[in-house]
Amino acid sequence: YMPLLEKNPQLGLPFKEIKCAKCGFTSKNEHDFIVDPTDHQYYCHKDSMPCDACSKYASSYNIHAVTIADESKNLCGICYTSLFKQCPTCKSSVYNEDILPPMPAVNGSESDDRRLGGCKKCSVQCDDCAKVANKENAYRYNNSDYCEECFYEYAGYCNKCSEVTDKDDLTYVEDEGDYCPKCFENNFFTCDDCKKSFDKSD
Repeated sequence: YMPLLEKNPQLGLPFKEIKCAKCGFTSKNEHDFIVDPTDHQYYCHKDSMPCDACSKYASSYNIHAVTIADESKNLCGICYTSLFKQCPTCKSSVYNEDILPPMPAVNGSESDDRRLGGCKKCSVQCDDCAKVANKENAYRYNNSDYCEECFYEYAGYCNKCSEVTDKDDLTYVEDEGDYCPKCFENNFFTCDDCKKSFDKSD
């Protein structure tokens, strides 16, 4: 157990009787309580448990259950905040270094669904503009992560085979859409005179 202070901070008086901050249990025996390292309140033993990191006892109210290397751990508030943060989006507990900070609003507004930031579990950071984007709405291309806006600046989908293709390699066919080099060659030809593209089947 953790030794109590000489004075009871809850009463502001020399130690006589203290009260569990959670269940209300009172006692004059200091061994019936622990002092939580996070909020410095007294808690009885039935409402406390040891931190798996520092081994100090803390109130179960201030214990954070996390998973480290696929193993469940209970951490007191001090150890938790030194190692983890709560993702502002998915609310998962993740290592501090896995938090993706939000970017400042552009032109006074921000439409991205991760304007509060995110974590590497639920989000990615665009390698082009550094904006945090939902993984479900992000794009992986040429070993880089992109938000939707930046992705379509560099690439697009072939209207025939649906393959992702560099934007510079796509050929637009009027009333048809964009085509990768292979699909364009197989399905269209370009008139040497007017430079317009026509379907080979016509």
